[in-house]
Amino acid sequence: MNKVVLNYLVIAVLAVVTAFTSCNDKELKEYTVTFNAKGGNPTPNDTTVTEGNKVNEPVRPKRLGWSFTGWYTDSLAVEYRWNFDEAVSRDMTLNAGWTKGETPCECEPCDGEHCEECEECEECEKCEECDASYYTVTYMNDGNVVNEISVADGAKLFEPMLKAKDGYIFDGWYTDNNTFISKWDFSSNTVTGDVTLYAKWIEDNDIVVKLLESITYNDNEYEQKFEYDNQNRISKILEYNYIEGTTNPTNIIVFSYIENDLVKLTWSNGSEEYVKNGNKITVMRKSNYDIIFSTIDLNDDELPTKYEESVEGSSWVTTWQYQGRNLVQYSRKETTSDGIWESSTSYKYGNNKSYYNCNTPKWIMFFLFDDASASQNNVIEKTETWSNGNGKTEYEYEFDKDGYPTKQTSKWESEDCENGVCVSEAKFSYK
Repeated sequence: MNKVVLNYLVIAVLAVVTAFTSCNDKELKEYTVTFNAKGGNPTPNDTTVTEGNKVNEPVRPKRLGWSFTGWYTDSLAVEYRWNFDEAVSRDMTLNAGWTKGETPCECEPCDGEHCEECEECEECEKCEECDASYYTVTYMNDGNVVNEISVADGAKLFEPMLKAKDGYIFDGWYTDNNTFISKWDFSSNTVTGDVTLYAKWIEDNDIVVKLLESITYNDNEYEQKFEYDNQNRISKILEYNYIEGTTNPTNIIVFSYIENDLVKLTWSNGSEEYVKNGNKITVMRKSNYDIIFSTIDLNDDELPTKYEESVEGSSWVTTWQYQGRNLVQYSRKETTSDGIWESSTSYKYGNNKSYYNCNTPKWIMFFLFDDASASQNNVIEKTETWSNGNGKTEYEYEFDKDGYPTKQTSKWESEDCENGVCVSEAKFSYK
């Protein structure tokens, strides 16, 4: 498909289709993480972690005459050290690793009684680290404790992912129960004392469903109009280029479905066909010149994780990374005879409600519209860096009273634009 067409389609999925939640959410598994302090104190409590979440690193245990080396998955605690940035995918026991003998500066235990010795030796742990305060964080869901952890003063938390709740949409974690005013920001808030976080759910009858009718770009230079079938799935996108002085569509993209699966897209000078087999999709693109095959890998939630295409010495690789169901990183790498071009996009989420149309497959929207970030309305900002960090595009959004985006503004630096800054706008209307 023409890259220009794809660029215009990037934001076409605003409020049309979810990229993160489907009508029939997959039942998430729960795993138990057990800690074995191996003679140290304290021994952390067992922790229940929902599939796809990370386990918070517990308080470092102490053991007189030994130095703590970390938490390990092997029983001897010497070989496989656990990375707490990794998502838990099974029941497991983490064993404390210890080294016996003389510790640096012989200032153990570094418990506040040997601060002077510790601070004098650069190799020894600083007393302020050893004596860091730890606080209890409790997660509550519908009146039940789902997890309780101990974390150091000033630490950030990983956001737990809960199982889907029929008839409701999850709206985040809050420090105030029932009123749900103070939302915890996992990207910036830090723990400064004992805290209880409460899960907030929104009844789905609070959700206002709107279908995107049109998008206009840069004061009506271009326009896209959307048509839907009787199941509220996109059936056509009509594209207009008013700069060329025509009132007829310059391109029409037709969506063809079999049951709930999109099997083909057709446009003015080509088509793409999709064959799904388990967690992999084969894509066949036909044009007037050639036929190109590529693949898309999906995770268990049928969200895309990797797209690969190569032809005549050139290659394109796209990757998606998630925290729970939220997209946190979208990256693209193109390698051609002219060199390598790379871009990476990160996302900031707000407090708006999220609105979904479950009738269009999620992976398709991600693939066709690059990152599909705007398909979940609570994305309020996104930032794209490109050409190995030499350029940056920033996106901001405005919303209507129902939380639907009405405007996207993108800005980037370029000598080709007035005052060295280019600005592009897109405005949205709904049925």
